[in-house]
Amino acid sequence: MQMQNMQKKTGQVCVIIPVYNHFNYTKQCLESLFSHESKYTFDIIVMDDCSTDETEKELSVKDGIRYVRNKENLGFLKNCNKAARFSESEFLVFLNNDTIVKEKWLDSLIDTLKRDSSVGLVGSKLIYPDGRLQEAGGIIFSDGRAWNYGRLCDPNDPTFNYTREVDYCSGASIAIRRDLFMNLGLFDERYAPAYAEDSDLCLKVKEAKLKVVYQCASEVIHFEGVSSGTDLSKGVKSYQTINVKKLYEKWSHQLKNNGLPEHHPHLCRDKGVEKRLLLIDAVTPNAAMDSGSVNTLNYIKLFQAHGFKVSFYAFNKPFYVEEHTAHLQQMGVEVFYRPYYQNIEEVLAFEGYAYDQILLVRHYIASQCLAQIKLYAPQAKVLFHNSDFHYLRELRQAKISEKLSDYISAELTKKSEFSVMSSVDVVIVHTIFEKDLLKEIFPGITVEVYPWTIEVVEKKSSFEKRKGIVFLGGYAHPPNVDAVIYFAKEILPLVIEENPEIVFYAVGSKAPKELYQYEGDNLKIIGFVENLEECFEQFRVAISPLRYGAGIKGKVATYMANGLPSVITPISAEGMGLVHEKEVLISSNEKDFARAIARLYEDEGLWNTLEKSGKEFIDNHYSFRIGKEIIGSVLQKSKESELRVYG
Repeated sequence: MQMQNMQKKTGQVCVIIPVYNHFNYTKQCLESLFSHESKYTFDIIVMDDCSTDETEKELSVKDGIRYVRNKENLGFLKNCNKAARFSESEFLVFLNNDTIVKEKWLDSLIDTLKRDSSVGLVGSKLIYPDGRLQEAGGIIFSDGRAWNYGRLCDPNDPTFNYTREVDYCSGASIAIRRDLFMNLGLFDERYAPAYAEDSDLCLKVKEAKLKVVYQCASEVIHFEGVSSGTDLSKGVKSYQTINVKKLYEKWSHQLKNNGLPEHHPHLCRDKGVEKRLLLIDAVTPNAAMDSGSVNTLNYIKLFQAHGFKVSFYAFNKPFYVEEHTAHLQQMGVEVFYRPYYQNIEEVLAFEGYAYDQILLVRHYIASQCLAQIKLYAPQAKVLFHNSDFHYLRELRQAKISEKLSDYISAELTKKSEFSVMSSVDVVIVHTIFEKDLLKEIFPGITVEVYPWTIEVVEKKSSFEKRKGIVFLGGYAHPPNVDAVIYFAKEILPLVIEENPEIVFYAVGSKAPKELYQYEGDNLKIIGFVENLEECFEQFRVAISPLRYGAGIKGKVATYMANGLPSVITPISAEGMGLVHEKEVLISSNEKDFARAIARLYEDEGLWNTLEKSGKEFIDNHYSFRIGKEIIGSVLQKSKESELRVYG
């Protein structure tokens, strides 16, 4: 045995590459490894099983690897086990030498293991050299037959591009914690020299109550069959048929509920799924941009917590949106987008039969989907969430603008909203106020209140270190633009009279040009901020001077969760159950609003009281724990619903 180029410090990850001849493939594998940076430190063990080509000559002197050569040929499986015993890293990655890794392949594997302790093993997306998909996770059916899911398909198809629990991942590129691998007894040597040991390892992981996960972001090109060929009748490859039988004999008890390829095999790709939800919203959510996106992401997490596999379609902009679509996919969400799915009808035609629940967000989207849902997914219960009561918001806007066109628009919205609400199984609103209003109009409909989900943020900055007042809003939403202009013109001058040093900062995305005309020494338009938690640490007081709107005001909940006391209008507080001078200060006219800001800005005792009570309010009403209970109630109500009028 030879060991060369031992690294002094053990990396977080050990990449194990078993080799037997085919040096040119090993060389390009190593070159690809070294060509991509990783946030994790890693060692490479090349485990040479008595190669007879130039492997020893070339690799025994190569820097950056640990080269180990066996005295006798052990076969693939035992070679891997021996390499694992050499490693002291936290994570092991088994990588075939006939592979080329792509950027971020390693980071995405290890990230998956680190962010979720319930994941035991994670595998890469394998792609043929010609660009076709080789495997997006594997399926083992109840009779022992196995599929490399997605074989020969387009690797960019959304169906193969979300992180999900699977039966197994092929051992060409898999990651596992070293301690777990050792505790499970390494690869089972009953499968020596090779084949089925990777499937067996995955089943052992599952038996240990851990997940086997396919990671779509870890892409690896695999030259299948280089080492052992493809002929099942001879050589090492002949063990594939033999070992598949051994695998079934060992694990038939665990496979008995895995289904058969004749019965909806497409659905067998997802393991650990109890029910399925399709969520249809306007655009792909971006939590940094608006409260509606935060709400959509929270819905996804809450339904997942109830055992749902969530699929998503952005009705207005059904496109792949780099970071944000990828974020959903890493959450385990199947995202449908063009050019693979041109419209919602194609999505529903594809797997509408599989959905237990469909959640529609916004009335103008729901009105265009209900007929197709009835056609393609008649078994699904339909939930409707409208973000806020659009009709009420538009009516209030009309009363301020006094424009006939605004009143007409509000009436048209009312018709659309009421038509949808009378045609679904459960209507979800944010406030008790909205529920009471709807029950008065439609006594027979099922309405549930889901207020908001947000977790309390630990405060880092004290009262005396903070300065300025802040307003948070997405300015594609007209009430937020109106609020800033109203505050700048009517309230800020009164605040400056009280304290000339106070500066107002308008934070949020898509600020229109009209806001910038109000900028000056005491008013700054900040625009989009990447990290709200860090931003809020700077300010002493938050405000919400909304003059019209409806539903819950996400900004107010966000202020309280971040420990930032606020002064708000009655419209901003509507339906939230907030108490004046307990969680917030509520002021209904310009003079009182300005005085409340000045008072809160100087009174540290009052500031501390509101900070503490606001966080307690969030924890008692808007925590994830409470949200999960509410969604459980929503699901129960949808189960009991007999409505489904589709009027």
